[in-house]
Amino acid sequence: MVGLLFPGQGAQKVGMGRELYGERGWVRDYYQRASDIVGWDVADLCFNGPQDVLDQTKFCQAAITVVSYVSFLSYREDNPDVKFVSAGLSLGEFGALLSAGVLDFEDVIRLVDLRGRLMQEASERIPGAMTAVIGLDKDTLQKIAEDTNVALANFNAPGQIVISGRREDIEQAEERIREMGARRVVRLPVSGAFHCFLLKDAQEELNKEIDSLDFKDPSVGFFSSVYGRRVESGEEIREGLKRQLVSPTLWEAAVRQMCPLVDSFHELEPAGILAAMVRKICK
Repeated sequence: MVGLLFPGQGAQKVGMGRELYGERGWVRDYYQRASDIVGWDVADLCFNGPQDVLDQTKFCQAAITVVSYVSFLSYREDNPDVKFVSAGLSLGEFGALLSAGVLDFEDVIRLVDLRGRLMQEASERIPGAMTAVIGLDKDTLQKIAEDTNVALANFNAPGQIVISGRREDIEQAEERIREMGARRVVRLPVSGAFHCFLLKDAQEELNKEIDSLDFKDPSVGFFSSVYGRRVESGEEIREGLKRQLVSPTLWEAAVRQMCPLVDSFHELEPAGILAAMVRKICK
């Protein structure tokens, strides 16, 4: 059994997906179908950038989803007999849902395009930030978060938690965290405060689109980073996505449940972030 891992926002890089696009003719159809939906050239932005445009939330979410999904289809083409389960980190859940047959390609691209635009708009209305904290226990960090009005947003790996909130509150929290002896405090290169209460309005708007879609039960094992566990019902997946933007990402818990079931993990493109986390979780 293989655990397929779908990366989230932050994994984007200029040139991602170019090799598969050149090697496998059928891949181009997916880029074109996505471009027709979002109204911009997905392949051109992925392959040529510029990076500062690709990094924008309203662009990178659809771009990453397309790259990850064609990476998955290519993996399945090369390994048709391999059994797998899948999970995705935040945005990556949408690629994982595609791999499990929960939603179809067009619906997912429309959904992540809207998701990216709503998150970008929310970030522009309320300046926010996210910071990774390494080497501070959850209880201590929770107390600091409560005192400074920020949220624990991502539980990525043992000893690695991300906080999210208004920029001025994050700065105050960072100062307290350093005083408490955290090994590292790293501001993340994202445009806003994701997975916290500041995205409430964006979540409510996104939910209208989520409710319009037909969610099927997953055809393979699907592990949700909203619930931090395996989910077997399409309706339960829908309800999870309806609070994904304002809920913490329970990536460590989801991967920990996958560990006993799989012989190896395979990180889909654009790869390079999740493997290191998994090594810490599944020693």
